[in-house]
Amino acid sequence: MLGWLFPRCPVGTVDKAWVERRMRWLAGRFGADRLRRAVVVRPTPEFFPDPYDAEGWTRRPSGWRWPTTTGCPGPSACTSSGPGR
Repeated sequence: MLGWLFPRCPVGTVDKAWVERRMRWLAGRFGADRLRRAVVVRPTPEFFPDPYDAEGWTRRPSGWRWPTTTGCPGPSACTSSGPGR
């Protein structure tokens, strides 16, 4: 009856283990500090400045703008593999 008082993870055990294993791989490949500094793309005007058009959802956008607040010149410069990146 009062089950809503006890939060539980919405991800199953198998999926949770997979996510944790992949995150360990990412941390080993790029470094934990790089993961902590990663920019999360959110559905805000910072990342998506064009107005939303529900009618044109099947059209491809004319171009995604890389936000200047990320401290990175562009996606290709900040996603290349290697230590410290």
